[in-house]
Amino acid sequence: MDTNQNSNTMIQCQKTKDAFNKNKKNYLEFVAKSLGNQNIEKAAEALLPFDKFVTAKLNFVDENSQIKSMGFTLMRMELEPATYSLGISIEISDSEFNDEVAKTMFITAFHTMEELKDYSLSKDFSNHVTEVFEAQIERCFYPGSNN
Repeated sequence: MDTNQNSNTMIQCQKTKDAFNKNKKNYLEFVAKSLGNQNIEKAAEALLPFDKFVTAKLNFVDENSQIKSMGFTLMRMELEPATYSLGISIEISDSEFNDEVAKTMFITAFHTMEELKDYSLSKDFSNHVTEVFEAQIERCFYPGSNN
């Protein structure tokens, strides 16, 4: 990779991180509100363990960012008591500087819906989201890196 290409890749990577940080608060609020939504709760309760998922996405339309969406996924772990796994997802479109990303990373498991709601409001969740999404952004721009 030449110096100019490397410089442009770094700039685009930073722009994507900036877009994530600009939208992080909206995403965290979206997750917290969605986990409290009756339709999401009913859909999660209807799941069988390790079968299908409940997924919700917050879509973005921003010319300055390649981030298309950020979302979350619930998977049922046990019937009684009803426990779930929570995954977070980010979708980044490709360009000449990066690969496309559309991944869900499960970050916690075997929690009740109430525990997940509390977790979604915590500083730990916010920090985990930042850590995971920034690592995914880096990986799509620098696929050979150790992130």
